[in-house]
Amino acid sequence: MDNIIYDYFLKNFGLFYSFDKDKIIYGNRGDNLHGSIIIHQVKKVNNLTRNYTIGKREIIWKKWKGVNIPFLFHNDDTNEIITEENNVYHINYDIILSAFYFLSGWSEETCKSKPIPGRIKFENSFINHLKTIEIPVVNYYFDILHEALIRTKSGKKKDEHDKFFFTTCKLYSSRQRMVKLLSSNTDLSFL
Repeated sequence: MDNIIYDYFLKNFGLFYSFDKDKIIYGNRGDNLHGSIIIHQVKKVNNLTRNYTIGKREIIWKKWKGVNIPFLFHNDDTNEIITEENNVYHINYDIILSAFYFLSGWSEETCKSKPIPGRIKFENSFINHLKTIEIPVVNYYFDILHEALIRTKSGKKKDEHDKFFFTTCKLYSSRQRMVKLLSSNTDLSFL
């Protein structure tokens, strides 16, 4: 299941950036880490079920390029977002699972108040509770990974996006497929 979430994140990240996937390690440390990026994975991922709601104590706020952004499933804000040790870069917060939570609409699946089947009111939405409606949180997560890739000299923005003022991608059908895939097995303890 971790691979599904990881691949989902990288697929969306890859819409905007060119990168070497082999340089990015999610969770487990591997061999030959020189010049790699390790994205630290939270241990609580196996608690993510249809009934799981993120508590306020599992969200920390950190500044990235002057903007306060949330990192989900964490309760320790003492680390820097990106650190370097022996030419290995560490993203110390689980931007993969956090981005998945936003992009997939998982919070809609766990919301108990749904006046229309399958839909929630904005006032009950996760982004409303976080007050992040005007903050492109996932774009900041992408920027964090992009910054780490630049530091390893193995990532760059795709040129075709530079000629457009605004770029978008369709996520709703992907969200439906992801939620359906994850909803098919309510016990995600194998994560």
